[in-house]
Amino acid sequence: RSNPAWTAGVVRAGSLYTQAGDVLKVAPGTTPALAQAVATAASALHALGTAYTSFNAVSGNAHDIAKAASNAVDDMCQRLAP
Repeated sequence: RSNPAWTAGVVRAGSLYTQAGDVLKVAPGTTPALAQAVATAASALHALGTAYTSFNAVSGNAHDIAKAASNAVDDMCQRLAP
């Protein structure tokens, strides 16, 4: 954290991940499985944002979890699309 520009970038990234988690919402008519996947992805993005802004050492794991949740939503959307 000795580099102020790097520190500011990490905090900004964390804020953006948290914002993405806030914006990710379940659309009306969504299947229950997809709704749960979306909720999981939103929670994972919040966790990633917290890990970044708090400079938590588990941020690497949080990124992997958010990526996996995001991939699950993407896969389900492709399978359920008409």
